[in-house]
Amino acid sequence: MAAHLNIWINAAQALAQQLPGIERYDDSNVTIEPDLSGLAPPDSVSLDFQDGVLTASGSAPHAWIASARKQALHIPGITQYDGDGLQDLDLAELLLLKSQLEQTVILFGVDAAQQDNRQNGLGQLPAQMKRLLQIVRTVDKRVRIVIIGHSDSSGRPQRNMELSRRRAEYVRYYLITNGIGVEYLTAQGVGADEPVRDEGLEQNKRMNRSVTFKIHLTDLPAASNGT
Repeated sequence: MAAHLNIWINAAQALAQQLPGIERYDDSNVTIEPDLSGLAPPDSVSLDFQDGVLTASGSAPHAWIASARKQALHIPGITQYDGDGLQDLDLAELLLLKSQLEQTVILFGVDAAQQDNRQNGLGQLPAQMKRLLQIVRTVDKRVRIVIIGHSDSSGRPQRNMELSRRRAEYVRYYLITNGIGVEYLTAQGVGADEPVRDEGLEQNKRMNRSVTFKIHLTDLPAASNGT
């Protein structure tokens, strides 16, 4: 419909200039609606056009948001594009995964740096990590996953530091052997210096014989424009 209106306006302008007796043709009160069909918004997105400004609201995948931002200003009639009201569904999922992983605590036995089973949350980690890496690539970010080994406060500090490091390395190796790229993973031991829980209760000491995660996200550098 918008495309047909634009064609009609252009034809009317050309015809008016050729008609005898017409000195001036004024179409300032005619609104040229932009053709938005090429944007192909998902059902979750609403588009509103007023006074040259195209406003998008709702939620959409990251790829559509990035594409619409580039395409909109090339559409005749659009002088400004406002996508601030859009929720990036991929980024929202990424932040949720980040939060879930950073709340994960992998428990170990007393003086243990390995596990005999996968009952303490380790088994589901590879699938979560793979999904995290998939979304990171989609939203143009870098990720660094820090695997942090902990110990309780029993024993000598030097021994606790070494034990915590071995716990972190054990989890790192498990993730690598289950398909997570080594370039994303860093392992470090903090001994009893960064307790997961205060050790006032025995059950809290158990929580400190563990491994936790810190996910660092950074933006990829802007692509070179050749200048």
